[in-house]
Amino acid sequence: MNKESSQHNDAPTNNKRGCLFLMLGTIAVIVIVYAILIYIFSSTKTPQHEANERQTIESCRERAGDSSASLIERKTASEACEEMEKQFQKKYGHAP
Repeated sequence: MNKESSQHNDAPTNNKRGCLFLMLGTIAVIVIVYAILIYIFSSTKTPQHEANERQTIESCRERAGDSSASLIERKTASEACEEMEKQFQKKYGHAP
């Protein structure tokens, strides 16, 4: 009976450790996936990619200036355009 009692008390501790390792493993996988994505997106600096990104920013600016869109849509688009421009400048070293 004593042996059963000690095994029963260890079960919650093992479950907590298993849950902790599962959470840490999940976080590690997420970090690795993000690192790979950042590497892929930051390493593509061909003239074609630069032109595509510049065109995307121009399209974004058009959406931000669209008078038929609501104020919230224009503001959101404008903020997205600013972020894309910042990332473009970081990546290519000049404004789009």
